[in-house]
Amino acid sequence: MRRLLETLRSLGNKSAPGQAHPPPPPPPPLLPTDRPRPNTPPDPSTPGQVDRLGTLSRLPAEICRQILTAAFGGRELHLDLRLVPRHWRPLHGRTGESAHGRGSAPWSGITPKFNPQDEREWRWYGCVCHRQIPWRRPHSHSWPHHDACLVGEANLCSVYPPPPGMPAGSCDYIIGALGWLRTCRQAYVEGISVLYGSNVFILESQELLDLLLDPAEVSRGHVVLPQHLALIKSLEVRIDTMLFQRPGQDYSGGYRPNWNGRRSLPHLGGLKAAFPRLHFLVISFTEYLYDDGATRPAARLLELKNVLLEPLAEALAPFASTQKQPFVVELPIGVFSDLVDFSGFAREVREHRFAEGWAWLRYPIRCSDKELFYYIKQGTESGLYWDHQDRPRTYGDTWGHLVLS
Repeated sequence: MRRLLETLRSLGNKSAPGQAHPPPPPPPPLLPTDRPRPNTPPDPSTPGQVDRLGTLSRLPAEICRQILTAAFGGRELHLDLRLVPRHWRPLHGRTGESAHGRGSAPWSGITPKFNPQDEREWRWYGCVCHRQIPWRRPHSHSWPHHDACLVGEANLCSVYPPPPGMPAGSCDYIIGALGWLRTCRQAYVEGISVLYGSNVFILESQELLDLLLDPAEVSRGHVVLPQHLALIKSLEVRIDTMLFQRPGQDYSGGYRPNWNGRRSLPHLGGLKAAFPRLHFLVISFTEYLYDDGATRPAARLLELKNVLLEPLAEALAPFASTQKQPFVVELPIGVFSDLVDFSGFAREVREHRFAEGWAWLRYPIRCSDKELFYYIKQGTESGLYWDHQDRPRTYGDTWGHLVLS
C-alpha cells in the first residue's frame, strides 16, 4: 500500500514537459561529521562490561576473535551503494528462496531507464558472496569476473547451509554482524575489527568508488568511516568503464543500452588513502573496456599503456611497502589475448590453469629500487574478440555485470 501511494503521489506531482526542471539528484548519504559519542575503546574495568558480554568476555582475546571470525569473518562481502530511480526495482532471472539474496539483490545488470523528472534515491546493500565453493581449493578459486551475486544469479547458494528455520537450498546471504555490534561498546570495537579486518570486500558500484576514492567527494564527507576502511586488508574492485571507443560511433543512443556511460577510470590514486593497509587487491574490468572492433588492441598498444596500464601502475605504487603479494588486474579476453602475444611483457605460467588461465603477464611498477610488478590475467570472456580470420566478433551475454563465462 505504501509503495502504491508513493507511486500515485509521484505521478500526480509530475509537471508537463517544459514547465519544470528535472529534480536534482539527492546528496549522497554522508555520515555526520560530529559523532554523538566518541568512538573509543571502552575501559576494560568499567563495571557491567563483563556481565553484558557474558562468557565471551572471560575468554582469552585470541579465542574470542576466532569465535567472532567464525561468526561473521573470513568471507567475501559485497558492499554496494547506487543512485537509482526511486520506484525502480530490478528484474532477476532467478527468483525464489534459492536466488541469491532471495529477491533482494540490488541490480539486474541492465541500466534502469527513467524519465528525467523521476526522483532518485541512494540504496545501500550488503551481502555475503557465494561465488566461491565452501570447500575452496586453489584450483577451484573463482575470480571476480565470474561474480553475479548482485544480480541474484549466484549458482552456489544451495551448497551453503540454509538460514536457521529455512529449508535446504535457501540462500543465507545475511552478514549477521549487527546484533553483536549493538551489544555494547566493547563488542562494537572487537566486532568492527573482525568485520572489516578479516573479510574480503567486493566493490562494484561506480558511484560508491567515486565517494570512496575521489578527493573532491571525500572532502565533502564520508559514507564509510575512514577508520573502518583502514582496517580492510583484502579488496576486489570491478570497474565498468569504456576507455577505448569505436571512432565515429554515436554512443548517445541505445548502441550500448547496458553500459553506464563512463569513459574514464575511477580515481584509483585514492586507493592508498582510503585503504592504507591493503595486502590483497584484484581489479576486474568488464567487457565494455574496449569497444573498437575496427582496430585490434595490439595496434593501440601505446594508447593501452598510457591510458590504462601506466595509470594502474602509478595507483598501485604506494602499496609497495605493505602489499603481501603482487596485485592482480583482470582484462577482457579481447584485450588480454593481444597482450599475451606481445613479447614486451614478462610471462608467468600458472600452476592451476583451469582456474587462473595458462599464463599471467607482469607489468612493472617503477617506484623504488625494488623490482615490483602487478599481474595481468584474463578476465571476462564476454564482449569483443577477434576470430582466427581476424574478424571482430562479440560473444557472451549482454547483461553488463552478468558474466556466465
